[in-house]
Amino acid sequence: MRILECSPYPLKGVGIILLDIDHFKSVNDLHGHNEGDRVICAVAKVLKQFANENRLIARYGGEEFIFVTFDCNEYQLYELSEELRRSVEKIEGLVLPVTVSVGCRYANALFHIEGTIDQADKALYQAKKNGRNNTQVYRESQYRIVCH
Repeated sequence: MRILECSPYPLKGVGIILLDIDHFKSVNDLHGHNEGDRVICAVAKVLKQFANENRLIARYGGEEFIFVTFDCNEYQLYELSEELRRSVEKIEGLVLPVTVSVGCRYANALFHIEGTIDQADKALYQAKKNGRNNTQVYRESQYRIVCH
């Protein structure tokens, strides 16, 4: 994430959004890899509409995308995450409806990028566990291990 080190903007914080296409393996298994590729391209096209000089989007894995934003607080990050999720849900013209599970994490200026991504991934896992097609925000209090 060299771009974070070279940013010309004074960083007050960063928002990380991880999006995973729900049941993507089923698309490939039932309809073939060409249809799977069409789904990935359609999702990427929708997400790209939200990118700007303060918001970066990239494919993060097979069916995962990462969205990095420098222009919002934690509440705005959740709202943006939901807007992304709802926009993907509106995609038409594919063999099956497409939804995404979303995990996000806001970190202040003293963040560690790998740790912040890992925390967003934990929130993404929770979104999948909660039935998919929803957004979860990582909060320290939810994941803190209490020792007695």
